[in-house]
Amino acid sequence: MPHKSILSVDICHLLGHGNSLQELVVVRLEDFMRDHGPGLVFPHRHEFYQIVYFTEDSGSHTLDFQHHSASKGQIYFMAKGQVHTWDFHDHARGYILNFSDSFFSAVFLRPSYLAQFPLFGRLGREQVFSLPETLQFEFGQLFEKLLTEYNGIGSFRLDLIRAYTVQLLSESSRYLFPDSGESPLNHARAVVQQFELLIDAHYTTRRLPRDYAELLYISPNHLNALTQQVLGRSAGDLIRDRVVLEAKRMLINSDRYVSEIASLLRFEDNSYFVRFFKKHAGVTPEEFRKSRK
Repeated sequence: MPHKSILSVDICHLLGHGNSLQELVVVRLEDFMRDHGPGLVFPHRHEFYQIVYFTEDSGSHTLDFQHHSASKGQIYFMAKGQVHTWDFHDHARGYILNFSDSFFSAVFLRPSYLAQFPLFGRLGREQVFSLPETLQFEFGQLFEKLLTEYNGIGSFRLDLIRAYTVQLLSESSRYLFPDSGESPLNHARAVVQQFELLIDAHYTTRRLPRDYAELLYISPNHLNALTQQVLGRSAGDLIRDRVVLEAKRMLINSDRYVSEIASLLRFEDNSYFVRFFKKHAGVTPEEFRKSRK
């Protein structure tokens, strides 16, 4: 019998037949739950970015082992590759915006365009926020504009959708991270976010800060100084955290043997993986799996 693994959902799975936009989905939460919710209540990961805004209390959701109650005025930003699940009420209300990297990079000619926004938290940073009432109406109106264009056929439709999405990302960043404007800290944050994207792509094969410093064209000491400045963590800590996170995902969301997980994560042998996991997670892989089950 094949091992159960984490379902990976591509944005194309969520597009309706005949939809002319292949890189973006905008939909009311209640409509999304009616059409897709029953098949996506168990842990799964996305191959795209997702923003969800709740206009009513809607149950709960879990994002990489962080459990949240879904309440009115809450907004969350999920990076691609993260694992989440939900338990929304039948009366869930709000909006969902899904988009791929290429939705922006094809126009702005910057593969790392999204990295400038400090919203899609990685490696444990906050991704779920509660907006004050003064902003809830404004954000609701912005999502309504997105929906109108997404469902419309007017001229410059795609340009307006892209513009409204950039406005949403920019206003969210301005309010939630007021110190993230043009400043030395913002430059440091941009480099660290690029570092995190590289970790996502290479964490199974590159385990040393110098491997990533070379890809970023900076010295290992400079990379470490930037991660300390932005996150208060060393570059090595971020690499190890990513390996541990993926191990936790597989331990909880699949039925693979521990030795198989060790092999997938490119550890030399199972005993080394067990020692590594216990050192950084505080328990053995089997203990972690039993406690979460």
